[in-house]
Amino acid sequence: MTAVVKGHKLYKFNVSEDLSSFRNPQIGAIHIPAHEGFCEIEQSTLNQLVQRNHKSTLPGYEETYLEFFPEEIFIEKSFKNTHDAEQFIEKIFNHFEIIDKSYCRNIINRLRTFTGLLKSPKKLNCRFEVISGNSCKKFHVDTVDARLIYTCAGPGTQLKKPEVENFITLESGSALIVKGEEYPEFKLTTLHRSPPIEGKNIKRFLFIADYQ
Repeated sequence: MTAVVKGHKLYKFNVSEDLSSFRNPQIGAIHIPAHEGFCEIEQSTLNQLVQRNHKSTLPGYEETYLEFFPEEIFIEKSFKNTHDAEQFIEKIFNHFEIIDKSYCRNIINRLRTFTGLLKSPKKLNCRFEVISGNSCKKFHVDTVDARLIYTCAGPGTQLKKPEVENFITLESGSALIVKGEEYPEFKLTTLHRSPPIEGKNIKRFLFIADYQ
């Protein structure tokens, strides 16, 4: 029923690895594979990151889930332009000092690719998450123009088409740019969800950006 996708022919799920096809109404998402030599953030590092963050949270940013989910991190902020969002990413990685700065550069590059595909200057909502449970376990479409999901640790996003039962799991280190309900000429071609990991002693490290 499921398979981890790495260099797979994603067109069967209306997903392309060609950025120029993003505006094609038959394409539901763009997959950006992990770069050569990518290494996941280690689970022990994520555990340490959560412990440190709960002792000393980042001032001035929404971290609304800390009280309710002690094994997770949720930091979110909205911006009017990509430059300010990039500064936010750099500030987060200064806060996450135990994570190599190469991940920061990778995230900024993915964000630039994402915003480069979109036309109108709308609000850009960015967030960092460390997840240990089942977040968004149902396949769905987001109520935004488009969403960037970049997985730096743990299993990647899962994808399926509405009319089929089987689904695929993207590899860690890959990014997904998926169209939402507000995207012009939107067609319901690609559904996605977070892979269920509750009870598996696994954490996922995510950067997510919404264009809305």
